[in-house]
Parts: sequence; C-alpha cells; structure tokens
Amino acid sequence: MPERGRTTGSPWPATARNNTQSVRSYLLEPKYIRQLVVKGQGGSRGKFTRTEIGDLNKAAKVHYFPVQPANKLIDMKLDIKKRMEHSERVFHPEKKIDNNAPRLYPRIPRTERAAYRLDDMMLENKKLLERICTIWRTKGKVDTSAPNVEWKSNYRQRMWDMVRREADNVALLYFIQTATPQVPTRDECARDFNKAVEKMKFVCRFPLLFLKDTNRDMPLPMLNPPPVDPEAPRRKRVFMEFITSQERLLGRIEVELFEEQAPQTVANFLAHIRGEAPRPEEDAEDAAKDRKKDTPTTYSYKDTPLHRILPGYYCLGGDVVNRNGSAGSSIHGGEPFPDEKNDLTHCEPGLLCTIGAKADSNDSKFMLTMKALPTLDDKSTVFGRIVKGFEVLQAINALGAKASGKPVVQVYCCDCGDVVREDRKK
Repeated sequence: MPERGRTTGSPWPATARNNTQSVRSYLLEPKYIRQLVVKGQGGSRGKFTRTEIGDLNKAAKVHYFPVQPANKLIDMKLDIKKRMEHSERVFHPEKKIDNNAPRLYPRIPRTERAAYRLDDMMLENKKLLERICTIWRTKGKVDTSAPNVEWKSNYRQRMWDMVRREADNVALLYFIQTATPQVPTRDECARDFNKAVEKMKFVCRFPLLFLKDTNRDMPLPMLNPPPVDPEAPRRKRVFMEFITSQERLLGRIEVELFEEQAPQTVANFLAHIRGEAPRPEEDAEDAAKDRKKDTPTTYSYKDTPLHRILPGYYCLGGDVVNRNGSAGSSIHGGEPFPDEKNDLTHCEPGLLCTIGAKADSNDSKFMLTMKALPTLDDKSTVFGRIVKGFEVLQAINALGAKASGKPVVQVYCCDCGDVVREDRKK
C-alpha cells in the first residue's frame, strides 16, 4: 500500500508530496483513477461530482497544489472511462503495420551446401594461413621489404610501345622478305631474253639469223638488187576483225593470200570473206521451211566464232554452217575440195592454212598457226600469212585453254573484207 500523507485519508502517494508536477501527472494516471473508481470515489458513473472535486481540491490545496485545479477539471468535464481507454491506446497502441520478424522457412539442401562450402573455405583459409606462417617463420634474417616505398611503373606504356614496334617490325620483315634487287639477276635476264626471242619469232617474216649456226656460209647482201616492177601484180590482202563475247574489241589483222600457190583454196576463202559463197540447195530449202526472213542466201565469215584455240599452237575457225567446227561449206556446192600441193611449209607463226579431218576434205574452215608446225607440212595447205596485227593473234592466243582448246571467252569475227591499198586508191 502506498504511504499516505499527513492528513487522514489522503489519496496522494508520499513520493509526490514535494513535486507538484508529479502530483498532477499522478492525478491523470489511469492506474490511480482506476483505484479511485474501484474504491467508490468518483461517483457511480465514473465521474467526479462537485463535492468530490471539492474534497480533492481541498486536499491538493492543503498538501500539494499551489493553484486550485478543480475548476479546470470541471471545465474539461473529464470522463474517467474515456480517459482510461485513451491512456490504454497511448501506452499500448494497436499495430497498424506488421513489423514483426518474418517467419523462417529453412531450405535444407541449400543450407547443407552452404555448410559444405563454408567448411571448404575454412579448410582453404587454414591451408593459406599455414603457408603464410611457413613463409613468415622461414624468412631471411634481414627484412629487405620496403612497404612504405611507392612503386611506380611504366609497364602499360612500355606494352603500348612494344605493340607499335611489333607492327613496324612485321611490316619491315615483310618488306625484307619480298624485296628484290634493282639489278636483275642472271636467271631473270635469261628469261626476259627468251621471251623477247619468242616475240621476235612470232612477228618476224624470216628466220632469225643470230639463232642459226655461225659456221655456215651466209650469202652477202646484194649490192645492186634488181629493180622492182611497179606494174607487176601484187598479192591480194584481206582483213578480219575479232571481238569477244563480252564486246571487247581485240583488233584487226591483215592477211596476204598466196593465190599463185593455191588458187582454188584462195578463191574459196575470198568468197567467204566477201560474203559471196552460195548456200547449197538443201540449206536454202531448210531456211525456207523455217521461214527465216533474215536468213542470207550466201555464207560469210562475219559473226562466226573461233571454235578452238590451243595456246602456243593454233586457232581454228570458219565453220559457217554449225559454228562449232563440226561442218563447213565451199563454193563447189558445199562439197569438200582436194588439197593443193605446193612448196610452202609451216615454218613460222601467223600462217593461214586449211584443216580437214582427212586428206582432200578442205572447206571453209581455216587455221592460224601460233608457232612453227613442221608436222603439218604434208597434211595441210598454206595459202596465206598475217602481215599486220600480230598483237591481235597474241591476244587470241591468251584466251585459249591448253587442255581442251575450248576458248575461255568466245571470240567472233565481227567484220571482214578486202584491203584497199593506198597506191590503188590513186
């Protein structure tokens, strides 16, 4: 029981006698008000009447309060029950937000793995500590470390410099490996000389004398050559222009015909050059059946291909019928005509010759030689030679295939005809 005051029946505790604020606080304390209500003080309805408030005011005035608080209590119309509820809410508030610790849902496998991993880490740390301890115990007598010295390094800059130098060194090495002397070597000179000799053989009209045997007797040049008769008949010349399937113009060649040595072959060749070779009757009937309005009545070398080019040997053309080398025509009703024997041989490049599957089977097909072919002397008739445009023949030679002879790029004769000389124009 709390200690009472000096006055008999004083409701104030002894601890609040010398402290007015404590008395006021204690007056409002729910526990003490509850005691007053239980003891019957404060009326049956839990409220103080004027008489009870007066008694309290007297006790407070005599013992504790310098100011009478009864008027304030009356003005506030203090409701003890509501005050108790309010005090309960203040001292024991209801939670609006659940801030309790969450429930624990343990995951046994994960926990076991974490435990195993923790054991492994502890074992590794133990081994690491053992090694550190070993190093520490076995260190030298003198401590040579300098923990307070700042270590500065240009390692990164040196690495960049090394990368740049490496690129320069690689370029220099490639230049050294691929460098060639400015003065040609002996092998290069010999190779260039052989190429020049081959070109000279290709374009020269006569054999090269410096390649002949120097011990043989060579005739001296004529001091007084016989005069040339200007009225003497000159050999006929024709031209042929060649173009590729890609519309690249290769150029024009001029061919001199040997009409005295092979008159029948030259006449057949001239007829096809001029587009005057008549078609056979069977071909004319087939053209009429096909109703080809633009089909010409004569054959010509114009727009015919070189169906075979064997580099370094020859090129074949002149198939005016099938344009693939399987057929040919002639001015003798389309029938083949016999070979014409003469003293001309296949001794140089640029010769115009006949071709045939067998003897006496000549037609419109012809051959241009790329080199000397003595094996064809008794099998083919030479009836002309190239006098201009050897570079065109070299370009044609570069478009052939060594294995099959099929042209890499198809070559056509885009134009052909007679060559009109300047002296005859006058």
